[in-house]
Amino acid sequence: MTCLFLERYQYCEMRFLILIYLTVLSFGCSQTKHDRKTEQVVKDMYKTNEKYGSELIDNGFLKYANPKKIDSLKSEIIDSFYIYNEDVYRFAHVDAEELAEFSFDFFLPALDTILKHRNVNISVEKTGDYKTTNDIIINGERINLYKKQEVDNLTFWDAASRNFFEKVNEILKYKKMDEKFYLLYGGNDLSAILLTDKQFKIVKEYYKGRPKEIPYLP
Repeated sequence: MTCLFLERYQYCEMRFLILIYLTVLSFGCSQTKHDRKTEQVVKDMYKTNEKYGSELIDNGFLKYANPKKIDSLKSEIIDSFYIYNEDVYRFAHVDAEELAEFSFDFFLPALDTILKHRNVNISVEKTGDYKTTNDIIINGERINLYKKQEVDNLTFWDAASRNFFEKVNEILKYKKMDEKFYLLYGGNDLSAILLTDKQFKIVKEYYKGRPKEIPYLP
């Protein structure tokens, strides 16, 4: 009786160990499949970044970039399609609130740096009556940032951003530049990026599945 009990115990123990082994093996196979899938996603993403990043570089994206950082900037763009590094001299964080409240010192230094690499200068001044008219002066020309109606319907941040950069783009066109400022996001995250038409098309194609990341004209 004791021997029979012992045999049954050993048999159950063996089945239990086999069950554990099969469970671990199954988990291992499942984990391997998951790892392979993850690895493939990473490879596909890298190929996409490399394709569009290389195309962007071939189309002069680093034309005005800091020459001392060209290699690292190329790696950023090709490996991860990171196009917002300030050393490329194309991108500036603006903040629509700061712009609409006439706090130009918040973003003008970055904008000036970008434009001076292209031998373009802009001057921005408040008018004497800006508090009532919402007017400013850009390169000697008076423009209206936003109207009272836009204040009332709470669209004045967007209006100010678009009117400001529309004027800057007019200056670039007058200077016969092949680039223009596109806007990114909005509100406190508002930013601007200077692109040629071809560069914009590449960025737009890259972000076709994420429309909120696509720059837009003012």
